[in-house]
Amino acid sequence: MMMMMIPTMRFVKFSALLLVLLFSLSACVEKTVSLKPLRITCVGDSITYGYKLPRPSKQCYPARLGRISNGNWNVLNSGVNGVTVLTNGDRPAIKTDEYKRALQSQPDVVVIMLGTNDLSDRNWKYIDEFVDDYRNIVNSFLELPTHPQVIVCSIPPIFGENQYGLNEHRVEEVNDLLKKNIIKGN
Repeated sequence: MMMMMIPTMRFVKFSALLLVLLFSLSACVEKTVSLKPLRITCVGDSITYGYKLPRPSKQCYPARLGRISNGNWNVLNSGVNGVTVLTNGDRPAIKTDEYKRALQSQPDVVVIMLGTNDLSDRNWKYIDEFVDDYRNIVNSFLELPTHPQVIVCSIPPIFGENQYGLNEHRVEEVNDLLKKNIIKGN
């Protein structure tokens, strides 16, 4: 004689709940998306490039950003030795191939660290144009189709005076301009 098991009401409710959960999970699995790596473009001068480092391509801060992300960020180094924010400066960043490459990189985030070379004696005479020229650089990235977040860095400290006229007083003055006019978005 064969015994037939009659499902209890509790078993039926549990089975129905299990089926609903399985269908829900399968719908979630079908709708999962793989996240692409964040594209970060670093625009700057020799500090970004990694000038005087034994292995700039491995030791510069953009390379280090890429390494610490464990593959979650694609970081492009668009640093160029000696470039200026100033369009009338001796080597304007906006006239370099690296700058053009940065604009074409479809960034999600742009880190800009420029201004140190603008402090030199040969460029200081144009310092009144600094804020407008910096805004133009920032806006050139903000207007990209990817609408990236733009991070503007202040100029790192300089201690004492060097042969090109760079000094801590000029750093302070230009960083104040950045804070009042660029970084706070005024």
